[in-house]
Parts: sequence; C-alpha cells; structure tokens
Amino acid sequence: MRNIALIGTSKIASVHLRILQSLNIKKKIYIISRSLRKAKIFIDKSGYKNFRNIIPSKIQILKEKKFYLIDICAATNQHHNFLNKINSNNSIIFIEKPLLNPDIINSKISDYLDRVYKKNKKLIVSYPFIFVAKSVNKILKETKNKKSISFTFFTSGNKNYIDIFYDLMPHAYTFICKLLNKSKIDIDNSSIKKKIYKTSFKLKFNTKDKRKISIFFKQNRKFKKPILRFKVNNIVLERKTKVENGKFINLINIKKKAYIIPNPMDQFINHLFKNITNKRYYLSNKKITYDLFDMKSSIKKLN
Repeated sequence: MRNIALIGTSKIASVHLRILQSLNIKKKIYIISRSLRKAKIFIDKSGYKNFRNIIPSKIQILKEKKFYLIDICAATNQHHNFLNKINSNNSIIFIEKPLLNPDIINSKISDYLDRVYKKNKKLIVSYPFIFVAKSVNKILKETKNKKSISFTFFTSGNKNYIDIFYDLMPHAYTFICKLLNKSKIDIDNSSIKKKIYKTSFKLKFNTKDKRKISIFFKQNRKFKKPILRFKVNNIVLERKTKVENGKFINLINIKKKAYIIPNPMDQFINHLFKNITNKRYYLSNKKITYDLFDMKSSIKKLN
C-alpha cells in the first residue's frame, strides 16, 4: 500500500486528486488541510464519499507516516513553507507551478533553489503545457518555420500585477519551448517590452534567432472558463474544454475544425511515473525551473 499526500484544497487540487485517484497502484491518499472539516468538504465536493482510502488529515501526518508521493497544491505563497517543513525521505515531491514566489524569499533565489533541490532529490514541478505544445505541433506538422508566436491566456485567477506573470509564465514558457523544440528560450534582452496592469500582463520580445514572441495574461474572477489562444505565424488556434458523458475533453480549434487532444495533466503525470527512476528526467525538469526564474528575474529588472 502506497501513501500519497495531497496538500491543499484548491480548485486545481481537485484536478490533482482525480489524477492521483486514477493511478493504477494500491494507495491511500491523505488530504492535508489546516481544517479537517475543510478537507472533508473538499473530498465530498470532488465526488469521493468514502473516507477509508481518501483521508482528511493535518500536516502532522507527514511526520507520522512514510509517503511515496507528496503533492503540494496549496497557495503559491505557502509553497516555500511546505518545502522547508517537509523531510522528503526519498519521497517524490510533486508541486503545482510555480515552484514559489521569488518576492517572498529573503535569500538569492538561485541559492534558495540549490538548497531546495539538494534536500529534495525527486522534486518535480508541474509543467503540463509541454504536452499542449506537443499536440499543437502534431496539428501543425507542416508549419516548420515558426517566425512568430503569440500566447494569450485569460483565467479566473485572483493574482495582481507581477504575480500574474509569476503564476502563468510557466505555462507560456514551457509551451513556447516545446513548440520550437528548444530546451530554453534565448531572449534578445534589448527587444523586451512589458506592460503591467492590476489584472493583466503584456510581454513582447524577440529571440536571438529572430523570432517574435507576444504574451498576454489576464485574470478575473468573472471568467467562467479559461480562454487560451495561440497564434503561430498567421495560424490562429484556440484550446477548448468540455465535459461529455462525465469525461473531461480537451480540443484544439483551428480553421473551424476541432481536434481532440489528450488531457495534458494526465499526460504529465503518466510521463512522471514512466520516468520515476530516471535521474535525467528530474534534472530536465529542474533545468526548466532554473531557466524560468532566470527569465523572471531579468524581466522584472526592466522598467
């Protein structure tokens, strides 16, 4: 029997719970919250009535039991607290993006990341948009020279100003990297233009190989569903989601045609478990995280 901990009861945590519950292993899932009542409500709302295998718990359980996997899906500003408290004991640490908010870390961010990764050898940050880009590349297989890319994402999040950038940039960055089949985006810093508003963030830049990149994020509680659009050269694509016969379905719409694509979060988790003993897999994910924080630091410094 494998013990799995899910820390947090947010909307995205319910997605994580669905995927963890579907894993083909014998398991008990401990839902960790400051309030057992809140944990029970979360489990019930997620559609699970039996508390024998999905168990409301408090943070102390992490010291009482050995865990195969610890999934951190709490508020971003609390991620560093959990990373500091957890003694992973060789557990897989799976954490919702972004890894942390750099503005509340007192030390140099690269030094802090070094300590986090030294303590947690099997740390994986969730970057499911790698798989969205893989699906888009299959659809755009004849579009080889991608000279310009735009990425527009509207969500019902509650972040403001630079925090919107921290929250959503992991999606845009990993998507663009995979779309271009590159491990890193090399930015021409002299080309960067950014505009920060209370509920939105705009960013434009050129890569060193002369590609034009445009990114726009907006968060508003009034949005009922996320809106995600891409433009590659002159080709406009939009990701849509729907529930059909109780199943969550992802689609990419292009030129009035809809392509059903695999659920990127399912793909990411499945890929993780296929590479559970692969050291290169952990190092690759770690490199994305370091590159992201380097990019965030560079862009934040610009006026």
